[in-house]
Amino acid sequence: MINIVGITEENDLETNIYINNVNFSKYKWFWVVFDEPTDEEVKFLAYTFRFHPLAIEDCVQRLQRPKLDYYDDHTFYVIHNVREEEKEIIKEELDFFVGQNFIVRNAMVLA
Repeated sequence: MINIVGITEENDLETNIYINNVNFSKYKWFWVVFDEPTDEEVKFLAYTFRFHPLAIEDCVQRLQRPKLDYYDDHTFYVIHNVREEEKEIIKEELDFFVGQNFIVRNAMVLA
């Protein structure tokens, strides 16, 4: 599932932007969140943002080591987080692509 939030050139906040008809040039800044994306959504992200195939692969495979990779127009981060939810410890992996005007994030709960 992909959720998109954007700030337009007029500084308006738009939420619930649909992936099928998004025009990223309309936004001066945007945040994309994808959790357990389908194969079609992964292809869309790879094509739209031109992310490196190995970084995309790291996003869909569980338990990557924490790291930081630099690319020409963005940086890819893999970090691990621990949080408490209803007295249970939740371990998760967070993957981020950070560019000049965007953040694309994936989160996976680790067993």
